[in-house]
Amino acid sequence: MEVGGQGVGTGFLIGPDMVLTNWHVIEQAKKIDKLDSLGCRFDYLQLPDGRQQAGQLIPLRADACVDFSVYSIAETTNNPEYPPPTQEELDYALLRLGIVVGQQSIEGSVRGWIALPNAPMPLPAEAPLLIVQHPEGAPMKLALDTQAVIGRNDNGTRLRYKTNTDPGSSGSPCFTMDWDLVALHHYGDPKWREPLFNQGVPIELIRNRIMARGFGNAFGG
Repeated sequence: MEVGGQGVGTGFLIGPDMVLTNWHVIEQAKKIDKLDSLGCRFDYLQLPDGRQQAGQLIPLRADACVDFSVYSIAETTNNPEYPPPTQEELDYALLRLGIVVGQQSIEGSVRGWIALPNAPMPLPAEAPLLIVQHPEGAPMKLALDTQAVIGRNDNGTRLRYKTNTDPGSSGSPCFTMDWDLVALHHYGDPKWREPLFNQGVPIELIRNRIMARGFGNAFGG
């Protein structure tokens, strides 16, 4: 995700022209009056020979924000657990692109998009977790911890894990080792000198809320 050419977060394609990221990433763009210059850069990669592939910057439509959910006010404090986030505080933004990039041909194949599950994946404690991110506006990177999962919070609205991320990773997809999508990364432990966890929003909660609000056509076929 870019505002005026500067990386502000990460997002990923969940429908033919729909990107999912965090609400707080979009909120930041609104605060600096740069929402009209927000775009999503695809295929921004570090190549095996060390060169960077710039990819393509896709602008958003004028009516880009199809749906969103705010974060918990407690998550702006040093005690994010109390009160726990509700089912209406899932910190996501569903954005419509100006181009149907999910149907583009990439090296002879249709790009496609990531399907959102409607039920939680089994995630035992210390299960591995992969996070695909663009930290600090850098080319795509993979963060991996083979003993990552800590568990859900008390009311099941957040998933905590030990996989490391850097600033700019908000809005990244979190996967199992089988590339099953499980969470939308959004937050790190505020105890930054001795952090104990990173945190994501369980992806099935986001999907179910989007469906309940009548935006299920965003997911495509």
